[in-house]
Amino acid sequence: MSLDLNVFLSCGMAVRYSNVVALQKWLRRILPQQNLLGTDRAEVYQDKDLLVQMQQADVLLMLVESVQDIPLKEISMAQRLRLPIIIILPEKAEETLLAAPELAGIMCLGIPFRESVVKHALQFWPAEEAAFVKNGKHEPYCYPRLVLSKL
Repeated sequence: MSLDLNVFLSCGMAVRYSNVVALQKWLRRILPQQNLLGTDRAEVYQDKDLLVQMQQADVLLMLVESVQDIPLKEISMAQRLRLPIIIILPEKAEETLLAAPELAGIMCLGIPFRESVVKHALQFWPAEEAAFVKNGKHEPYCYPRLVLSKL
């Protein structure tokens, strides 16, 4: 299955290289190569360069080791561009997003580092996020454990 979606990929500095490689491998299975934008590691972007890169994206996908590792500059830019935000954290740590003061008032999805969940989120989160925002929700969200157990 190939998704017609431009994904801006950002990885926090603390992420293990093996996890970056695994995520890129998963993404190559579901996205055409030209649809993968951004970098495999957090880099120092000039705001203009970051804006140019992110303007081409349909979604921001971040791989981080903890909430403290989230590049807030990219979150802020994604908000300004109204991009759906998906944040991948280690298994069972995604719920830490719900209490993160840095993300208060920011609609984003926290998911565990699992291929089936990443694929599901890329396929469905943009529409789900739009529905949440339409209904006035502007806080981090995590899929319920029951949903995750079926993916």
